[in-house]
Amino acid sequence: MKKGIDVSSHNGYVNWYDVKNRGYEFALIRCGFGDDYYYQDDKQYLNNVNECERLGIPYGVYLYSYALNMNQSNSEVNHVLRLIKNLGQNFKLGVWLDMEDGDNYKENNGMPSNETLVNICYNFCDRIEKEGYYSGIYANLNWLQTKLNNNKLNRFDKWVAQWADKCTYDKKYSIWQYTNNEYIDNKRFDGDYLVNKFWNDQSEKIDVIYQVYTNRWLPNIENYNNVNINGYAGLYGQAISGIRANLTKGNIYYKVHIKNDKWLGEIKNREKEFGYGDDYAGILGKPFDGLMVRVDVGKVRYRVHIKNGKWLPWVDGYNENDFINGYAGIFGYEIDGVQLSCF
Repeated sequence: MKKGIDVSSHNGYVNWYDVKNRGYEFALIRCGFGDDYYYQDDKQYLNNVNECERLGIPYGVYLYSYALNMNQSNSEVNHVLRLIKNLGQNFKLGVWLDMEDGDNYKENNGMPSNETLVNICYNFCDRIEKEGYYSGIYANLNWLQTKLNNNKLNRFDKWVAQWADKCTYDKKYSIWQYTNNEYIDNKRFDGDYLVNKFWNDQSEKIDVIYQVYTNRWLPNIENYNNVNINGYAGLYGQAISGIRANLTKGNIYYKVHIKNDKWLGEIKNREKEFGYGDDYAGILGKPFDGLMVRVDVGKVRYRVHIKNGKWLPWVDGYNENDFINGYAGIFGYEIDGVQLSCF
């Protein structure tokens, strides 16, 4: 596991040269707190970002949430989006919502219901994702197991605060904050472990190449590590009845649910199990209304566009029984657009 720290203006000026020389390999930097006001930007944010860029330290950013309702949640999303424009090449660890109540603000102003807290987290991560960034939720173990324990949040990564010898959170997480007593230059920091590297460097780039069938096979679409998220396979208004895909590294597995029927068998890449030629998921001429995708290297996320409707949220699961994050689609509604993205 890689070792890193998270920082805010509470840490004052950070000697990042010393941080790097002591073997810390990443950082999570607070960009601000609460609503989208300039005076609520973190005073050390730009300095911390610039130093990490100068020294080649991979970093992500986080915002401390004070939101009590959805209007404030939207303002917090705007706050982050304003501050992460034009960040450099070492901005690799995504955007995180710090969901806690360290100063009792939420408690003193009428603690939102668990449902509201979940919706605030979902709104933040979903909107950040739609802007093309990786997003997740920071919280302590107790909050994750009680207030935020909702399947609606399963598709978003977690940064778990548990100051202990090991992390006992039993759902997906990539970062573990294991202590608040990490000392560097006689200053105290929070210490973190990266337990799952969720991004790919350019040298590790994985591309997904895919195409769909409407009344013919449409041209291939290539998504490069989340960059080409505005490209999609399909034609609005024309139902899709076939899909095929492959990766430039590793294997991709996928299957579809035929409208008013059932899930078909899983397809691996474009290769037929016996013989040569392109294999695909679907029955040509019969629209499908559900799609499941998984990969054995890196990660994949995917979403679909409903015919005469809209784009549904991104998902990254693979479970026929999980209608929130296990597959993309709504049974009974034909699909006319697909987006796949590997990272």
